[in-house]
Amino acid sequence: DFPNASYVEQMLKFNNEVLQDFVNDRYVEKVKKLKEKERLKKQYLRSKSRVQKENIKRRMEQLEQEQEQDKFAATQSFYRGLQPMPDEELKARLDAVGSLPTLLQNMYKVQRGLIITDSIELAAQVEHWDQQIQLLEQLGMPLNNNVTEKDKLDARRGFEELPEILRSYLLINMKMPLNSTSEQVVDAFMDLQLPQTINSLPKEIIEQMKDQEFLPEYNDIEFIERSRFIEDLMPSIAALEKERPSPEEVDQFMNTILDQKTFGLRSKPERLLGGYLIRGMNNLRGDDASDKLVEVLNQRLANSSLAGKLQFFFLPDPVSPTIEDRELGTAFEPVLLVTGVSPKLMYRQLETKKKMDISLFGLLSVFAFSFGACLITDTTTQKMQAALGTTDLVTILQLLGNAISIGLGLLFIQLIHELGHRIVALQNKMDVGFPNLIGSVNLGLIGAITPFNAPPKNLKYLFDFSIVGPIAGLFTSIGLLLLGLEEMIALDISQQEYLPALPIELIRSSALGSGIIESFLGSIVFQTTSSVLPLSPLAIAGFLGLITNALALLPIGRKSSLWTLNLSQASNIMFVL
Repeated sequence: DFPNASYVEQMLKFNNEVLQDFVNDRYVEKVKKLKEKERLKKQYLRSKSRVQKENIKRRMEQLEQEQEQDKFAATQSFYRGLQPMPDEELKARLDAVGSLPTLLQNMYKVQRGLIITDSIELAAQVEHWDQQIQLLEQLGMPLNNNVTEKDKLDARRGFEELPEILRSYLLINMKMPLNSTSEQVVDAFMDLQLPQTINSLPKEIIEQMKDQEFLPEYNDIEFIERSRFIEDLMPSIAALEKERPSPEEVDQFMNTILDQKTFGLRSKPERLLGGYLIRGMNNLRGDDASDKLVEVLNQRLANSSLAGKLQFFFLPDPVSPTIEDRELGTAFEPVLLVTGVSPKLMYRQLETKKKMDISLFGLLSVFAFSFGACLITDTTTQKMQAALGTTDLVTILQLLGNAISIGLGLLFIQLIHELGHRIVALQNKMDVGFPNLIGSVNLGLIGAITPFNAPPKNLKYLFDFSIVGPIAGLFTSIGLLLLGLEEMIALDISQQEYLPALPIELIRSSALGSGIIESFLGSIVFQTTSSVLPLSPLAIAGFLGLITNALALLPIGRKSSLWTLNLSQASNIMFVL
């Protein structure tokens, strides 16, 4: 139409009539569908109506079917099964491209990964067989480490069915003889290091990516919805994904462990991150029906071939209920959560050496803080400097003794705290590990972490285990604080000059602790221009223990937090509180 047109005009015409259609068909429509699918996913996860979820899911399945039909070079086999291009179609392509200006012919070649000196016929054949070529190139991807003999046969078949011009082109690019067999070509593809972004990654990252599993359910919207609640509310369960039970093991659990007399099934197992949800009804009756069910199922599991492979939890449905569930009264009904067994993953257990290093750091923090408390005032600092200059052992031993008393007092409180945990664990036959001290720069010792080796039998046991330690530590701390204040009152003025001290701001942060101190020493102690308050070593240890054990009652991290307060029924200890 434009015999005298310039290259610029030819480019504009090519862009408007050829490239635009190509881009729209190949990319734009697919991007629109991907965006729509992502938007539908967000709507599904936000929706609280089961009917709306079903409608959204049907539309998503329709989009997935369209994507499957339009999928470009993606199949479970390395053989695409494409039909050779008919001679008439090849001639029509050659005539159409050959009639274009040289510049557009070169663009046509470059778009297909060729160079401008390659023939138009080669470009046309690459365009037709592009899907098969991409599949063969995937043999060389670093993540493709599970190629079977069947895959190799498929790949050889795919190579043999390529036109001769394409086989020669691939062999030349791979620097192989033109008479190479398909077996040699496939082996070369598997050893080929393709110029892909992933090859530029560190080897450690590539190894980690090889270990990652990309299961079909990871793209399932219902799996994503169930799993996001598990990740938020039960990260320990989500951590068991690598040790998740197999479908066969879950079927065996349902057929051999469950029955209609104990737990009536309502649906098939539902996959989520870390395991499976099994919905049903507890058919046992009584106030302790839940405990009875767990005890019966645990006995059956212990006597089966699944012992040590599976574990289960009977708990309220962790998945957010729909509007229909709330209206029908089925929201938060108890379900069975079946997972694999791996205390190391579930409780993030550390290696013995790391535990020892953490506890050693905790001890160092305790005594570093204790010495700091003894030298926080100008008076004690000057006395220590003078004593070191004159080798005054009495003063040095006095200050060292105070520091050691603070440290031992903190450790004694923590010992009572951990004994409380241990007594409840022994009483309820809970499998717990050795506690690890957690140091603190501001408080000397923030507490300890007692790891679980197995889940507790029920939430009552967990509640009792969680609360007894801090309560025992609190009473011990109050006792040491009172004892230290009594001791301080009996000291004369000369002896009080050697006392360690705490910042007044820290003391005022505890209403209980500062109230006890004020009742013994009077409110005048807080009306001073000094920023610190001298206290006896036992009083300092008791005050710090008061703070750390109070913090242990809060739902913070993995310490003895009472996050079970809003989950469990009232146990005996909770009733007393």
